[in-house]
Amino acid sequence: MSFNSNRKPLKEIAKNSSRRFNFSNKSKVIFINTGDVLNGKLLHKDYQDTNKLPGQAKKAIKKGDILYSEIRPGNKRHLFVDFECEDVVVSTKFMVIEAKNISPEYLYLVLTSNVIEREFKLIADSRSGTFPQITFDSISHIPINIPSREEQKRVSSLGFNFILWSDLISKIGRNYKEISQALFKSWFIDFAPVKAKIEAKSKDIDPQLAAIQVISGRTSEEILLLPKEKRQNLEAIANLFPDELEDTEYGKVPKGWEFSKLGEVVSFLSRGMTPKYIDTNKSVMVINQRCIRHHTIDFSNARFHNEELRAVKSKEIFVGDVLINSTGVGTLGRVALVSRLIKKTTVDTHVTIVRADPQKIDSNYLGQYFLSKEPVIEEMGEGSTGQTELKRTVLNEMIICKPDLEVQTQFSNIIKPMIESIGTRELKNERLLSIRDVLIPKLLNDSVNFTE
Repeated sequence: MSFNSNRKPLKEIAKNSSRRFNFSNKSKVIFINTGDVLNGKLLHKDYQDTNKLPGQAKKAIKKGDILYSEIRPGNKRHLFVDFECEDVVVSTKFMVIEAKNISPEYLYLVLTSNVIEREFKLIADSRSGTFPQITFDSISHIPINIPSREEQKRVSSLGFNFILWSDLISKIGRNYKEISQALFKSWFIDFAPVKAKIEAKSKDIDPQLAAIQVISGRTSEEILLLPKEKRQNLEAIANLFPDELEDTEYGKVPKGWEFSKLGEVVSFLSRGMTPKYIDTNKSVMVINQRCIRHHTIDFSNARFHNEELRAVKSKEIFVGDVLINSTGVGTLGRVALVSRLIKKTTVDTHVTIVRADPQKIDSNYLGQYFLSKEPVIEEMGEGSTGQTELKRTVLNEMIICKPDLEVQTQFSNIIKPMIESIGTRELKNERLLSIRDVLIPKLLNDSVNFTE
């Protein structure tokens, strides 16, 4: 691609919009804070009560806007708005950049390229304050390369195809997480196979077949058409569920299922370490609270620890561990499962590591249990407002429903391939975005030939 371009400062081709959101006749809205976007992805579209919103929920947006966090620009908290947003209000911590006489898609790719991101970080780091920050005024002088409209369109098409491919990979991963949680809820919260057996017995219907229908999601006719090995496997699973519920001090549960304190079924339960930070990714990776969001570990927010100054020892984490944010209102209680690791990794003192004892409880069962209990864990914090702590002793006493270990194992056998696939897809996504981050700046700077 040969650019016949000119360069203009950002302030001549864009502005920072300050539209105020109109809350009239809206009891619920979608609030987007800086932590709710990451590298072009919107991490949720959940509605919230307007009377529970934080003070920074003020800005309105429209299609074609670019959201870019003013805080720590290197954290990739940015988003191109390509969706209906009538019910969306965003934080005042975002710049809402509106393109003028330039393709907004092209401008988004420019502003999120590695070259411009480095410029933003330098400006942010030079600011005197408690944390690195940029404002539109502080970046408005930055020159932007402006090719023809046709060339803007070509670059935008390629760049956004990378984003679409990445979104597709992420969507598959989210689907696997939802399926795993839905299965957990069916078996271990709603007790659907047990209740199916109870109902079948009351109607003189085969209870095993009723449980198989619930477990497989198939009709009796469809089950008969399954291969013999598949039917036998379903029968074996159905046989593990009792046909009776019994009263306990914690409510009705399937007969024979037990309750234990968390401390009795784990081999390791501890906060992380106090790291000696170092500016090199060749050292030990440190997961912090900002890395844990939406049941996922965002490794891009991790820092690095100098193991020569302090050994990691028992605080190293492994695949299968559960990580729980353990300090601060709004972050305490967030849970993530370790489905993959890039290198030797630990966590800081604001995160708790939970590791299952395989002789007593299955790690995948325990992980899904914690995901289902996230709202409960959020309420377990103690301390004054803004200084809440999830104490190890409180977690240690947490009561866990413990089905027969063989039931847990069968559940684990079903979801384990999905969990492994989630880790693999996250790695593929990172590689895909790395290719984009290398290629797009070359296109923007006309250092690679781009033919139709």
